[in-house]
Amino acid sequence: MKQFLLPAMAIIGFAASAQNVGIGTTTPNKARLVVSGTVGNTQAIFGEGQDGVSLETGSPLVGFNNYYFGGRYFMATGYAGSISMNSGTGNFGISTYGTGGAGSPTPVSTSLVTILQNGNVGLGNSLPTATLVVSRGSGAGGTAQFIGTTNSSHFNYSTNEETYIRGGKAASQVIINDVSSGAIRLAEGGGNVGIGLPSPAYKLDIAGNFRTAGIARFEAGIEVPYGSPAANKVLTAADNIGSANWVYPASYNTGFRVFESSARTIGSGTGSFLLFSNAVSGTGGFDDGVNFDNPTGSYVAPATGVYQFNATINFSPVVAGGGGYLELAANTASGSYIFARSTSAAINSGDITPRTLNLSFIARLSVGQKVYLTVFNSIVGTTITTQNGGGSTQTTFSGARLY
Repeated sequence: MKQFLLPAMAIIGFAASAQNVGIGTTTPNKARLVVSGTVGNTQAIFGEGQDGVSLETGSPLVGFNNYYFGGRYFMATGYAGSISMNSGTGNFGISTYGTGGAGSPTPVSTSLVTILQNGNVGLGNSLPTATLVVSRGSGAGGTAQFIGTTNSSHFNYSTNEETYIRGGKAASQVIINDVSSGAIRLAEGGGNVGIGLPSPAYKLDIAGNFRTAGIARFEAGIEVPYGSPAANKVLTAADNIGSANWVYPASYNTGFRVFESSARTIGSGTGSFLLFSNAVSGTGGFDDGVNFDNPTGSYVAPATGVYQFNATINFSPVVAGGGGYLELAANTASGSYIFARSTSAAINSGDITPRTLNLSFIARLSVGQKVYLTVFNSIVGTTITTQNGGGSTQTTFSGARLY
């Protein structure tokens, strides 16, 4: 092997061997240029006095516009960065040092990219614990931006620790799992899902309308708080497209069964209204909604609708002094309209007057309209008396709204 030394280079140990060049070594066998030894950690600088490149040993590093000599310094005014590899751990990194003046110390480095020996990659994270770890950025584009032809989609981990996925254009669609028969699983850790809501309070919380083309199945029950829900109300259709309202059933708080509060004595050729009251106790008596008006002995319709009524009037039997009949009628409070009437069979002189008259009828009432009962006695020379109270001979008036 042919060697030669140049006197001027001998001071720094320059050697050439079969066209290989050695600096700091006399046996440059491994490459065309072999450099041995460092100044600080720096083995070579290319571009002295300008924004050049430095090569370092220890943990091999390529410095851009910086070098190491007991500390890291800018080669020229501007920004600096490096690419390095830790031979002890096998980790690879790309860092920047900010900006500074020529010869001034560089700031502490900022890790931009780290590739661990196991293949984990960190962007802005020097110890990635997953295949890809991305630290939250501060730019308007978010943590990750995927650029299309015109717009960009964004993925962001916000300063308040929330995760955002945003489409790239106005009215854009974010499509998740469009694989045939693929499923999407949400909130399996016990959280809630909100649509149009920042803080969902239910497993699925929707601000606005929703529609299903299939069957909605509720196995544990259903709550519909819209409107004015209350015990005993039912959900009924409000229009022909399926809107619904909470309303009481037609019969709710409309039923009653009351008894005559005092006996009525009715002379021949006269009539009398019967005075019923919900205050009289009797078997099966009730007044749902308290719609019976005791002073007038009449029922007051709580809502416009169709009602059914029943009445049983008991009399104390007497011997008729002449012919005639008894009539039971249902009237409006003004007496201007008779809803229905029940008439006894013809009674002759010497007959025993009837013990009971019954009346059942259906009537359409307006809200607030009153209904009361009257008895007319046309039996000649005979006075009759009703039997009041809640006993076995009770005189009753009952009814309820049908619809």
